[in-house]
Amino acid sequence: MPIIDQLQVIKTRMKTALDKSRRQNQTVRLVAVSKNVPVESIQQAVAAGITDFGENRVQEVLGKMPLLPSNIQWHFIGRIQSNKINKLEHGFSLIHSVDSFEVASKFSDRLTHRQDILLEVNTSEEDTKAGVPLNQVIATIEKIMTLPQIHLRGLMTIGPYLRHAESTRACFRNLHEILNQAKHVLDSRPEMQDLTELSMGMSHDYEVAIEEGATIIRVGTALFGMRPKI
Repeated sequence: MPIIDQLQVIKTRMKTALDKSRRQNQTVRLVAVSKNVPVESIQQAVAAGITDFGENRVQEVLGKMPLLPSNIQWHFIGRIQSNKINKLEHGFSLIHSVDSFEVASKFSDRLTHRQDILLEVNTSEEDTKAGVPLNQVIATIEKIMTLPQIHLRGLMTIGPYLRHAESTRACFRNLHEILNQAKHVLDSRPEMQDLTELSMGMSHDYEVAIEEGATIIRVGTALFGMRPKI
């Protein structure tokens, strides 16, 4: 199915999920995950109206950026390696995968501008997953807000890849609840007004994530189809 038709299916399902959760007047940002997707396919997605793209590998996205429209909003959603932080300095509107205060601090030390980030949270408590444990999120938020070059915009999680999307609901609900708790505990800090984003939900579970309050979903396979593993 052409990308423009796949996008229409996704948008229809997004609207249904918003209506089901009584969020009819709210919007959700679709980030098209373009890892291993050729430039030609990304150009088709841009022509279909997509403006936000997410990449997992620094070298791959740096190679694509000069070949694509300058108004694309690039999101970095992959694991952050300390030796690649310098390469993430420019070109990303939002970095989703800051998984500790230590990583955020390294960013702040090296950046020459204020960078929007999300704090990754391990809501599924899987040993193989990156992210701050739920019981450390509020303390980590408070520490990150002391960093001069970091602008914390919200939280991100990757739910477990389960056969039934419904099984991931608790993880998304937990992320939303911990964000609300942080706002309550830290409500005296003016920076909390900017803490509004919940990046959660991928191709197999984005509808459940929207029902639980996602403001950003990260969709790759449902839009571009299966991609070769590199």
